[in-house]
Amino acid sequence: MRRATSLLVTLTLGAILASCSDQGAGTPTIAPTATSQVSSGTSATTGAPANGAPKVEVPLDISRFQQAPCEVLTSEQVTMIFNAEVSPTSDVNGPSGPACSWSAGLPTRASVSVIFPKVYEGLGAIYGNKNNSAYFQPLDPIQGYPVVASNKLVDDRNAGACRLNVGTSDTTTANVNIQLSEDKVGKKDPCQAAHDIATMVISTIKGAQ
Repeated sequence: MRRATSLLVTLTLGAILASCSDQGAGTPTIAPTATSQVSSGTSATTGAPANGAPKVEVPLDISRFQQAPCEVLTSEQVTMIFNAEVSPTSDVNGPSGPACSWSAGLPTRASVSVIFPKVYEGLGAIYGNKNNSAYFQPLDPIQGYPVVASNKLVDDRNAGACRLNVGTSDTTTANVNIQLSEDKVGKKDPCQAAHDIATMVISTIKGAQ
């Protein structure tokens, strides 16, 4: 709790966060993926994950948040992140999977999105594309859950964007995509900001188990 409070204070120094930015900064964009029916996010896999991805030893059940993705962040957390009240936009049938986004709009353009991909490949898919990705950056695990920042199409980190993937099981992930506010671009690390928000998301999911 102490770390969560600290990071929220850090994040509120003037609308510093983020958008869903699979393809670029500024406009929330969720890359399309193959469609499949959303089902339980619990994985009971055995053996090593694909492509050398780290194994998730204690899978999380994300099924509740696949049905209500905006519940991963409280309104109080969102207000502290953006230093303003920002309403969520839920898209349970999003092209990439159930998603929730928050956007501060003009003039800051700061935004955040959380997506639960409906193609069950987990971090193995991310690791399998690492040599063909614009950037691939493993980060510190969150409460034991492996994390990697990666964008297959464009390295837009210098523009204040970052796409973060947290392994919630060997076959599922929670993705946090952010776009920093314009006044924070070049001054804040967008992937660290995404990591801070992902920490809140994983804490919420774990609390619902």
